Amino acid sequence: MTANYTEEEMASFNATLAYMQSLTTFDCVLSLLEVFVRVALLMAVSVIVFTAVKGVDTRKNLAVAACLQFVSLTPMGWHQTGTGLPLWVAEVMMLLGMACAVIYAKRLYDELPVPRRYSRRTKYL
Repeated sequence: MTANYTEEEMASFNATLAYMQSLTTFDCVLSLLEVFVRVALLMAVSVIVFTAVKGVDTRKNLAVAACLQFVSLTPMGWHQTGTGLPLWVAEVMMLLGMACAVIYAKRLYDELPVPRRYSRRTKYL
């Protein structure tokens, strides 16, 4: 597959290969944890935005959602750009932001009205 690569492409390929060989199990576990935390963060922010769309403190909830996402994801961006921020600090910031978002989203979700439930025998609503 690499027979037709130019020297630049081969150098890039070798650099990527060396990086992948240097990964440890702990690095892979941290990456997997990061994915779970990001998904939980985005789900919590979605609930906050949903309540804003439903009309519950619209401006406040949109601002809270934007701030929580910014505070949670910006340290990871700083780490990835090489500003010297350690990975563990970025991960802890994202985890704390996710925890705050989940707690706030749970509180908002519990305050939403429960829709009326109909039995199967109800022919007309």
